[in-house]
Parts: sequence; C-alpha cells; structure tokens
Amino acid sequence: MAIDVFAELFLSNGEKPIMSAIIQSDNVEIKFSAGTVKYNIKLEIINGLIIAHFTPIFVNHDFWTHWDNIFELTKITVDPIVLARALHLGQGLLYNIRYGRAEDGSVVVYTPDTATDPKIDLTSTLQAEPIIRLIANNFRIKFAVRDFNLGLIDRKDCAFYFYRQIETLAKIIGGENKDGKAEQKNWDDFYNKVRASEEEKSQLKDNETKGTIRYSANKLRHGNAPGSISPQEYEIMKKTAKSLLIKSMEYLIK
Repeated sequence: MAIDVFAELFLSNGEKPIMSAIIQSDNVEIKFSAGTVKYNIKLEIINGLIIAHFTPIFVNHDFWTHWDNIFELTKITVDPIVLARALHLGQGLLYNIRYGRAEDGSVVVYTPDTATDPKIDLTSTLQAEPIIRLIANNFRIKFAVRDFNLGLIDRKDCAFYFYRQIETLAKIIGGENKDGKAEQKNWDDFYNKVRASEEEKSQLKDNETKGTIRYSANKLRHGNAPGSISPQEYEIMKKTAKSLLIKSMEYLIK
C-alpha cells in the first residue's frame, strides 16, 4: 500500500523557490486520536512541488482509510521541514496541500478546514465595512483575527492560536492588570459583555478534559504535546473561536 500527497511550496512573494531535497524516514510512529500509526515516509521537494510518499507499516489500520487523517499527517510531516528550510534560506515559506493519490490511482482533492457559522444574527451590525475598519484601526483586533486565521490553517496547533485569539479579546473587552494579564474578573467581565454561552466558557475554563481549547493550549504553551485533535474536537474549537470573535466585534462596533 502506498499513498502520495502533493503540495505546492511558495516564497512569501508568491514565487516558487529553487530548491530540491529528498528526506526519508523509516518506522515513524505518531499517536493520533484514531490510534498510533506507523509508516515509512519519503519526502521530495522539487522547486515548488512537495510530494509526500507514505508507506503504512500496518496497512489494515483504519487510519489510512480516511483522507482527513492522511492530510493532517502530511502537515505534521511537512511543517518542520518547511520551517527548517525557511531558516536556512532566511526567507518566508508557505505551502498548500493540493491533493492525495491512492495506490489505485484515485485522486482526492484537499478541502480547506472551515469554521461553521454560529447561530447568531449577523445582518444588523457585522457588515464588511465596519469589520474592515475595526481590524484596520485596532492592532489587537488584527492580531486576534490573524490568530483565528492561523487556527483554521493549522489544526494541530489550532488551540494555541484560538486561545491566544480569545485571550486578546478578553483583554480588550474585559480589561487586564498592570502586567498585561487577564485575571479571572476580566474574563468574567468579557463573558458577560459578549454573552458567551456555557459551552463556550467550558472550552476556555476546562483544563482537565482533552479536546477543549484550554486543555490543548496549555499543553502547547508549556512545551508538551497535547495529542492529536480529532475532527469533532476541532469542529467545536473552530465554532467557539468564530462565535466569540463575532460576538466581540458586535460588542465593539455597536
């Protein structure tokens, strides 16, 4: 069994870099929410093209039947290599996964992760012009939206970005102490002002349950691997981050 994933590599100005490399690792073992997977990997970089060749060691593992798992594994594999290349070149690098190809030749196009719309009426206040003006005129809001965007791009580290996004909003709306930290009273004021739901609060307060934003973010912030985030957990995190961002913008715009 062999699976190939294709991605495109860009410099920060959109041009394709002139570089080539072949990186190979055998008996790689990674823990996912779906279980531990073992595989051999050969990664080829040919200028602007990245090809990840996966050879599963346990081909009967259910993990390999889901393209969502395979694309996420590709990100985990490619990220450190691209970052190392960016350091070597001294230039910003970006990559986009395009599609996967199974051993039988069938092709699956990669679909970007999407944050589902929370059940909030956005028609009254959140028109495009006020949003753009708010982002342009408030650098902290800009950073919060940027973190939200990064969380949509990078699932494995999304909790770090989503928590930082919401923490920034809590400081803007609920206030902060003289050291620039949001204390519990600031968080409570933020929750009240944006009318956060109990489910949204639990995502940010619960440090014990795997799958919450707080749990995974704390693991990452303290240098520990939180374990992979399942599609279901990611869906809730995305929804929470988007909902609180929209509620915060509504509060600040009105």
